[in-house]
Amino acid sequence: ITMDGPKNVTAHFERTCVEVRPYIANRDSLEVHRGNCFWVTKMKDSNRMLCSNLDEVARLIRDRQYNGCYYCLPRYDRDRLSKQQVLTNLEEDLSQHRVIESVVDYAQLDAAKRSGVPVDQVRIVRVKAMTWPDTSLGCPEPGMTYLQVLTPGFLIVVKAGDRRFEYHTDEESKVVLCEQGRPIELL
Repeated sequence: ITMDGPKNVTAHFERTCVEVRPYIANRDSLEVHRGNCFWVTKMKDSNRMLCSNLDEVARLIRDRQYNGCYYCLPRYDRDRLSKQQVLTNLEEDLSQHRVIESVVDYAQLDAAKRSGVPVDQVRIVRVKAMTWPDTSLGCPEPGMTYLQVLTPGFLIVVKAGDRRFEYHTDEESKVVLCEQGRPIELL
């Protein structure tokens, strides 16, 4: 892995990549390369490594511990390809948006824990780009004050057994489970 300046990153991978939209995270910490390979970094730490899987990338992003990580989607990653097909076959093509795919995975995992249903049986019902009226993401905590700025993000609805769960996100890393218009702490 070599770096030819702050934005020009060159890497060699043993696996072949395909044009599949990868995780998109905080714009300040992630750069997409060739539409399918990407780099996660934290400015104060210049160490780099090749992540072994997307869960590792999601963990780095979620925990905000970007030691520096390249990951390239393999050509035959059936789970990710089917996830992408689900996302693009919903009510709008989200491949043009900065979707945090890891948040969709996280929503499925949270719903599975809450319902006792295996995560592979949690179904994505809806993923929709939204513009929330403020930083509460459309799910305000009573008594809290929020910045009154339009906040782009996503509405994610999943079904686990006979229960439906609604998650609200921004375009970076904030996720809120919203039940009856009120936020619920994530598991």
